[in-house]
Amino acid sequence: MKTIKEWLQELPEELGEKALGYTHEELLDIEISSLRGALYGAFAWEETPEGHTYWCNIKNGIEEGDIC
Repeated sequence: MKTIKEWLQELPEELGEKALGYTHEELLDIEISSLRGALYGAFAWEETPEGHTYWCNIKNGIEEGDIC
C-alpha cells in the first residue's frame, strides 16, 4: 500500500503536480491500494477547472495502461 501522495507522484510530472495541487492536505497520507483509487479519492473532480470528464478520462487511461 502507498499513500495518495506517493501514488499521485507516479503520474507524469505535470499531471501529478496538478492532481497533488487539488488534493486536500489531510488526504495525502491516506493509504490506498492503487493509483486509480488514489486519483478517484484525492479530490472532487467536478470542482476543478478541468472538470469531471477530464479526470475520468485520466482514470480510464490508467486502467487501460495508457498512463504510467
